[in-house]
Amino acid sequence: FTNEQKSVFGMDRDAWRNWGAYDSNPIVVGDFLIRPGENGTLYKFLAKTDTLIKHTTLRYHEKKGWGSPGMESSIAVCRNYGYVGDNKGNILCVNLNTMKPVWCYWNHDDTDATIVLEIEDGIPYLYTSCECDKQGQNGYSYFTKLNGLNGDTVWVQPIPCHKRQVFGSEREGGMFSTPLIGHGNCEGFIFANFCTLDRPNLGRCCCIDKK
Repeated sequence: FTNEQKSVFGMDRDAWRNWGAYDSNPIVVGDFLIRPGENGTLYKFLAKTDTLIKHTTLRYHEKKGWGSPGMESSIAVCRNYGYVGDNKGNILCVNLNTMKPVWCYWNHDDTDATIVLEIEDGIPYLYTSCECDKQGQNGYSYFTKLNGLNGDTVWVQPIPCHKRQVFGSEREGGMFSTPLIGHGNCEGFIFANFCTLDRPNLGRCCCIDKK
């Protein structure tokens, strides 16, 4: 109501990756605000006060000596589980009560698009895909359905993608935007955009059967 700035949080000196950007949106879960960072940190803030108070963090290395991945996708939440992708190809399930990892799935490449979550028969299922970045000039966007309780793969649909030169700068291919679950006469389908496919600057909107 007052347009008053209540809290500022940018660079984190304790982060394991020296990067201050935040591509993702935070989400409020109960009394807390959960925020993924490109600095390799998942933050849990106490949000029921005048200013945000840092409560807990999850910082991780992919492997010893590999550095800390950054999270550019927003986090999807079901009950006390949070699901987020990073730029090394990991899909993480985190217990938001304890801020400890539950499982990790390797999704081949950098993941920017926010994970879509849907409950089927009481089980949270995840839909996610990656870019064609670390694979090289040519690769795939691996559109994947996962069981959110254990990280098991339900199916994988590889979509061929390529890197392209756009105005003298290299651009990655793959999925960058959040997929959309169909309803009504589109029940049973999920829609996703993929860029730089068969020809330069070509994008495609795909309708995929969720089964």
